[in-house]
Order: sequence, then structure tokens, then C-alpha cells
Amino acid sequence: MWNIYNHLDMIKVRPWMYIWDNKITSLFLYIVWYNGCLFEKKIKEKEKPNFHDFHDWVAKYYWYSESTRGWANMILEQTKDEKKALDTFFILLDEFKNEKNRN
Repeated sequence: MWNIYNHLDMIKVRPWMYIWDNKITSLFLYIVWYNGCLFEKKIKEKEKPNFHDFHDWVAKYYWYSESTRGWANMILEQTKDEKKALDTFFILLDEFKNEKNRN
């Protein structure tokens, strides 16, 4: 099944082909667009992976008390640089997926 993780794997290799630059905010907007397309096509929640858990996981990783800032803002706040934040996102995403697979 094709899902957001397939897209993110491709973006990791060549971000400029999908998000036009190396900024975490552009990746965030891409993911919002992707989820909007799923909603528009009425893809059921059970048919797509739960990426929302990533918010809470990033909050715990950086010791935030809550995840309401969103994963992109939390990572950017910690790295202070759009490009570094994007690189950090992919490192954290790999850790997140590995943790989910172990559970």
C-alpha cells in the first residue's frame, strides 16, 4: 500500500524534487497537502498510517510537556535552522519508525 512513509523516503533522497527546497516548513506543508488529498478522496483512517503519533513522539524526544506546537515547530526550535531541521526530521523519523516496528 502506498502511504506517507513512501513519499517521505523519496523526499529524503531528493527533497528539491518534491518540496522545492531544503526547509522543514516546506515539508510540513507537503504533508498537510498530502493529508488534504487523502481527505478529499475519502481515504479511510484505517487505510493510511497514523503519522499523527509523530507529534507526541517528537514532544517526548525533546522533553516538551505537550505536542501542540507540532513536530515541525519543535524540531525547528531545537535546531534553529530550516535545513538542519529537515535533516533532523529524517533522523527522528527513522528512529520513530524503528520504535513503532519494535512494539
